[in-house]
Amino acid sequence: MFENLKYGDEIRIICPSGSFTKKDKIIVDKNIKLLKEAGFKVSLGKYVYDIDEDFKCAAQSLRIKDLMDAFLDKNVKAIICGKGGFNVNQLLPNINYELIKQNPKIICGFSDNTALLIAIYTKCNFAVYLGPNFLQLFDNNNWQLFKECVMNNNYLPQNNMFISDTKEMKGIILGGNLCTLNLLQGTEFLCEKKKVILLLEDDDNYKEGAFYREFTRNLTSFLQCNIWQVVGLIFGSFSNSCFMTEDKIKNMLKFLNIKEDIPVIINFDVGHNGLIRTIKLGDFISLQEFDK
Repeated sequence: MFENLKYGDEIRIICPSGSFTKKDKIIVDKNIKLLKEAGFKVSLGKYVYDIDEDFKCAAQSLRIKDLMDAFLDKNVKAIICGKGGFNVNQLLPNINYELIKQNPKIICGFSDNTALLIAIYTKCNFAVYLGPNFLQLFDNNNWQLFKECVMNNNYLPQNNMFISDTKEMKGIILGGNLCTLNLLQGTEFLCEKKKVILLLEDDDNYKEGAFYREFTRNLTSFLQCNIWQVVGLIFGSFSNSCFMTEDKIKNMLKFLNIKEDIPVIINFDVGHNGLIRTIKLGDFISLQEFDK
């Protein structure tokens, strides 16, 4: 198992999903400078700026090479995915999971990178981190939340959540971007698990007003695959255009006949609206620790 991140460690930035663009370079350079000033060494994957203009990412072979180089480099202690996109699930059948399993280390990302994280967790049996991609690392309070998790195995409290009063929520926390999770149904990259706290977020890529219905049917699909025994549900924070209010989510749960004794958290700080706390997926936790 890997060690916690420490000051002086090297962090590798790779782009297994979307590639950095010329416009991104301003933020990339700024965030590299901030990471170095914070006391870390920083390196970039060789192909993070290689891009197919149609698919906005590098070729599969180049993305896999950057991923494997990062895991096999003994100097690298943590890997952060550069940005989201649409195509990380392409890579999954061609990754050498045995080598990754022999060289475990911190890997963090979210959105489309959910598929990579869950595949590594499934195949290699070590925890992965749902948290900001590199472009969002220093937005809002993301950096402090990231540090607290990957350096101290701790979570800072959050005060603006709705927490149902049914019972304490304990289990293995897994999840991420819902529409990306659904891409793993029926594949070898989604493991069976019992007592899962399911954490879900998603982005509004639909016409106005359609997100709520699309999210509902995507959640229905994932629950119907019955691969994880869900003992708790956590809904991330959604952008205003999603219309995913607390009342809407409660109505959705009622509409889907979700058992009332399953504990629920709403407005958790994970999502596409800017503030992204880092969560160690695969950890057995009690969610009450976020409500200190």
